[in-house]
Amino acid sequence: MIKTLIIENDSNNSNLISTILEEYIHEVKIVGKADSVDNGIKIIAECQPDLVFLDAHIDSDNGFHFLDSFIERPFLLIITSINEKYAIKAFEYDAIDYIIKPYNPQKIKRGIKKVLNIKELLTKINLNSKVSLRTDNGINIIDYNEIIYASSDKPYSKLHMANDRCILISKTIKQLSATLPQRQFFRLHSSYLINMNKLEKYTKEDGGYVVMTCGTPIPLARRRKIDFLNLISKKSTLGI
Repeated sequence: MIKTLIIENDSNNSNLISTILEEYIHEVKIVGKADSVDNGIKIIAECQPDLVFLDAHIDSDNGFHFLDSFIERPFLLIITSINEKYAIKAFEYDAIDYIIKPYNPQKIKRGIKKVLNIKELLTKINLNSKVSLRTDNGINIIDYNEIIYASSDKPYSKLHMANDRCILISKTIKQLSATLPQRQFFRLHSSYLINMNKLEKYTKEDGGYVVMTCGTPIPLARRRKIDFLNLISKKSTLGI
């Protein structure tokens, strides 16, 4: 069941989306509706939705500012709008779909079908810990448990693997972060994504940095520090 939140500045449109979902798509459960960014954030914290329908024009075109408030976004995203103005920007934010009003069942069903396909794919990836990543030479099937960390090599990313291997892939760090399981990988810095299972230690010196099992020190961005410390506090094996 896909737990779904609708953030829409028009209650009539919000009700129309929910009516279409309830009538045509039985895999969806609506966990909330919000008419502002603040209300949306509250509902996300309380209900932890799998999917958010976000009006690009919420709070005077503040929909993308809302997305910027998440260091790691814990939900899939469908952007809605009255026109095509924000379509490119929506996909830069990894939106699953971009739906132009007025709403109809066909448009909503199309978006949900994409979400279901992605969730099915992610389930398969999580079951066997394999992920397909494109390189200049083709596609590599990688066991993500072997990734120690990834570093930015714009517009690509470099995977630093066990046994001193490095693989250059055709994804940015942001895209890679959305591909790998968030329970295991943490975006420590705009240029680094680490495998928490390969974390050796954290030190407060020089503003804070981590050392991975391969011995590489990686800086901890100040704005990500609280989330990181909350995460490692749950890992008693680190002794922090």
